[in-house]
Amino acid sequence: MTRDLAKVAALITHGTGASRRLLVFEHPSGGIQVPAGSVEPGEDPAAAVLREVHEESGLTTAQIVRALGSWIHVLAGDSITPSALTPSARQTPGVGDAAHAPARPGPLRAAPDEIAGDETVMLRAESFRAAPDPSAPDVFAILRGWWVRRTGPNVDGWAPVAYQDYDHSVEPPTITLRVEGWVPADALATRLARHFYHLALPLEPTPAATWEHLAEDRYL
Repeated sequence: MTRDLAKVAALITHGTGASRRLLVFEHPSGGIQVPAGSVEPGEDPAAAVLREVHEESGLTTAQIVRALGSWIHVLAGDSITPSALTPSARQTPGVGDAAHAPARPGPLRAAPDEIAGDETVMLRAESFRAAPDPSAPDVFAILRGWWVRRTGPNVDGWAPVAYQDYDHSVEPPTITLRVEGWVPADALATRLARHFYHLALPLEPTPAATWEHLAEDRYL
C-alpha cells in the first residue's frame, strides 16, 4: 500500500539579470537552506509553498512565477531497502523559460538516489513507544514530516525507528540527538513527492540584504 507525503521548496529571487539575488537562510543547526516544508492534508502545493515562505522568512509579497517540477522518492516505509526506481526515469526539475507555465507542479519524476535505504518520513504526529504496544510508555514526541530511520522489521503492526538531530554547522555534520522507539507502521510514508517553485519579490521596495525571523516559534 502506497502512503504519500508531499513537501515543497521555494527558490525566491529578487531583481533581474546580473543583479538577481536568491533568498537562502542559515538554520541554527541545519546549514544553508531555502524555505521548504510539508504540505498539509488537503492543501494545494502552491498554497503550501506560499505558507512556508511566510512562516520561514516573514515575507508576504513573494509571488509564484512558475512550478519548476517535481521529484518522487521511494522511502523505507515498509522495509529497510526500498524498491529501486528505473534509472532511465530519473530526471531533474525543468528550468525552462515558460513564464506562463501553470503554478501547479507537473508529472512526478523519479529522483536521484540521495535518500538512504533506511530513511522515511512521518505521515502524522506520533509518540515513540518503548515497545511495540500502544500501552507502552512514551519515549519521544515526533511531528508530521520529520525524518526517521527504520532500524528493523515490523512487529505486530509497529515499526522500530530512530530519530536523529544533526549539527550541520560543522564538517562532517555530527549527530547531536538520537532517540529510538516504536511507531505504528502506517504512520510511515512509503513515498515522498517534492514540488519545486520559483517565486519572485517585487522590485520595489528592495528587501534588506539580511534579517532575522523567528520561524514557527522554534528557531531564528
